[in-house]
Amino acid sequence: MDYRELQDSKNLDNQQLADKIGIPRTTVSKYKNGHLDTKNMTLEMAVKWLRALGRRKMANDLSEMFALAEAPSESKENTSES
Repeated sequence: MDYRELQDSKNLDNQQLADKIGIPRTTVSKYKNGHLDTKNMTLEMAVKWLRALGRRKMANDLSEMFALAEAPSESKENTSES
């Protein structure tokens, strides 16, 4: 199921979805019509879309994965103490 089908299944029009995400209605329309490519969407925007469309677990998993990837790793000095 793609995001258009998800939006339809939630009975959200473009304005309602835009309000939930916090973006202009025209931006939602551009994504739906293919004028903006979802491959270029920021992680933050993707998470907002997922949450707005009721995919909270997927949004949380994505946020968590990104947070882990961004977290500074411990230095070997801290892990090899005697």
